[in-house]
Amino acid sequence: MEYKGMSLQDAAREVIQKKVPALGGDGGIVAIDKDGNVAMEFNTSGMYRAQSENIEGYCEMAKLMEHLARQQPGFIGIESARNEIGITVSYWQNLESIKTWKANLDHLDAQRKGREKWYSYYKVRISKVEREYEFNR
Repeated sequence: MEYKGMSLQDAAREVIQKKVPALGGDGGIVAIDKDGNVAMEFNTSGMYRAQSENIEGYCEMAKLMEHLARQQPGFIGIESARNEIGITVSYWQNLESIKTWKANLDHLDAQRKGREKWYSYYKVRISKVEREYEFNR
């Protein structure tokens, strides 16, 4: 009930940008709204730096993964922000779309390379948002 009245994106950002850091952590979230739309948001230090020491090939891989994700059934959109931390939010129609993307062979290869070369840590959480509201000025 704490996030009632917030948009899916705003609720995910509230948790990842404010709640998790206030607890001394970092991580990510996969959120699902009442219509089955999914938002994935991450704020791990590994994703911000993209690695510990070696970023060679990271940007190219990130661009390729976004291009491939856009071709997947159920893909809705993606947003990224980089400042002190890096956050990438991808939106999917349902959990089946996410499972299909996670099983994509090129994506599996990128995940393997990410663990081996670029990321020191990341976490994914899956959650569902029951209601969504938005206000824009």
